[in-house]
Amino acid sequence: MTQHRTDHGEELLGLLVRRSDFLEGLAERPRDKRTLAEDLETSRSTVDRVLRDLTDVGFVRHTRSGYELTLLGRCSLEAFERYERTIEGVSNARDLLQMLPENAPLDPAFFAGARVYTPSPDIPDDVMDALFTSIEDSETLYGIAPVAISGQLKAFYDAATAGGTNVEMIVAHELLEKLLDAPSSRAIIVEQLQKETVNIYRAEISFGFGLWAVDDEAGTVVYTDTGVGGIALNDSERAISWVTDLFVSLREDAELVTLSSIGERSTDDAE
Repeated sequence: MTQHRTDHGEELLGLLVRRSDFLEGLAERPRDKRTLAEDLETSRSTVDRVLRDLTDVGFVRHTRSGYELTLLGRCSLEAFERYERTIEGVSNARDLLQMLPENAPLDPAFFAGARVYTPSPDIPDDVMDALFTSIEDSETLYGIAPVAISGQLKAFYDAATAGGTNVEMIVAHELLEKLLDAPSSRAIIVEQLQKETVNIYRAEISFGFGLWAVDDEAGTVVYTDTGVGGIALNDSERAISWVTDLFVSLREDAELVTLSSIGERSTDDAE
């Protein structure tokens, strides 16, 4: 009977779960059976059995130097380690993810190795401090804002622009209108639009969580009815690329906000 590919994949995954310690050991360098038994503190009979299983599926081969990983074994181990990091990251972000709707378009891989911050009664501003620290002193900031807290708007832009960062922000239509309707937040938007290093766009944003990417880090901020529910930060290339690619995709259909488009005159015009 022919084995289905799904069954074969499940068999390999099960072997990776049970024997990742053997694969990790062989990934460091080839080993003979005696050395492997000593290093892993297991019996010779266990080593014989496991190496036979790993050889049968093509993860391991025997050479003059001892047993070593094949390309299949190395790729499988790397894929399994990414899987473990993703599962661990999603688990660590459980409270944060439960604040979002089930169809929120977040890439699970974003949470692999992520640092998650949620507010505590003792230090309620700790989450925002982590966000502001993330966006300071970078060459470029790409941000997507479907929601914002008006009281944090000035602090956000102060942190974003303090080091001469080139700031590119996409703001949801509804949010921008809300900010422009309030004199205090309108003044902040007008101030930013007069800076050469800041571009603000307006667009339809179909999700309710914020995203940003700077030179060496990406982040997401989750909002609740009472404010910021928490943030996650990740410095992996995959996380940064995912946020950046999403930003570029949204910007293609976005409208650049200018002083004239919101009914304001520039300083030069006023003179």
